[in-house]
Amino acid sequence: MKKLSVGLFVVASMVVFVSCGGGVKSKYFGEVPGLVKEFYEEGEALSAKYSFDEKTTMKDLEKYMVQVDKLKSEYEQKILSAGEKIVGTEIAYSAPESLPYEISVPKITGVDAFSSTQFRVMYELKMKLDKDTVLVSEYQSKYTKFPAYLTLYYKLLDNAGNVIDIDKSSLYSGKDGDVLPAGSEYSVEEAIYFSAEDEEDMVRLEKNANLEKIVFIDLQEYEELKDKK
Repeated sequence: MKKLSVGLFVVASMVVFVSCGGGVKSKYFGEVPGLVKEFYEEGEALSAKYSFDEKTTMKDLEKYMVQVDKLKSEYEQKILSAGEKIVGTEIAYSAPESLPYEISVPKITGVDAFSSTQFRVMYELKMKLDKDTVLVSEYQSKYTKFPAYLTLYYKLLDNAGNVIDIDKSSLYSGKDGDVLPAGSEYSVEEAIYFSAEDEEDMVRLEKNANLEKIVFIDLQEYEELKDKK
């Protein structure tokens, strides 16, 4: 039987999953984070059953890959099914009165398989301007005209008030100095990701699963938090 070459083995071994464990409880995301962790664990258990070395044959690898594909298909179905149960779930939020806009309640719209080992919980909301807003480019140059954006900044907090992550969403692209009239409304679509690639993903998964609230912030606070990352 033909032996698996070192180069091919290295490439093939990159599909091996690693894991942590299930049993994750999540206020907004239901069973999704726990199933992603189970997926991670099952993948690690599967790889542990196979001893890959210089004696590994193509037949061994093919047998392993059949099991990997079966596992991926099984958990994708489970996770997407769990995702259907959380559609419409409202996520708590807050926005200081100093911000020049109103925010509608963020609602979960669905879960999809972003890749074979990454799933995303999608949510949407609407932002309405309270007053006329002048767009200002983040970059200024007398030689080049940079686009200007209407941007929404926010941070994700856990139930202890710790910052899980910060992010921003560009809602409108225009020219420096453009004026957007009060009452203008924009739809915002964002997502929380749960991945089963490595141990760092498991750390992020635990944090994301503990989301308590989305807090909308201004550019200054966003930049301050970004500098601390």
